[in-house]
Amino acid sequence: MDIGDMTERVTIQQNTTTTDSHGGRSSSWGTLATVWAHVGPAKGEERLRAIAIVSGIQHLVTAYYRADVTAKMRLLWTPTRSSSSAQRTLEILAVRPAADPLFMELDCGEVG
Repeated sequence: MDIGDMTERVTIQQNTTTTDSHGGRSSSWGTLATVWAHVGPAKGEERLRAIAIVSGIQHLVTAYYRADVTAKMRLLWTPTRSSSSAQRTLEILAVRPAADPLFMELDCGEVG
């Protein structure tokens, strides 16, 4: 991965559950970090693995490695190279190291 290819900003979110004073539970998404990334279509093996988990548009997101990112999180992404500037929600299906240990690859499925 060339650092110059990381032209997209994505927000990594984690889900947290809180309990109110009456014992009720609610969950909400909070921001963990906003990072530079490369977002592209999933290819070959990544696409087959992701399709087995969730149908829809599949993306391969490459970002700097972070030990705190898991498949229980999601990404918010507003494409910069698209005529539509609508924000997209990407469910992280798998987190794996890239060929270069400075980076991680996230197999993602578009939600919504």
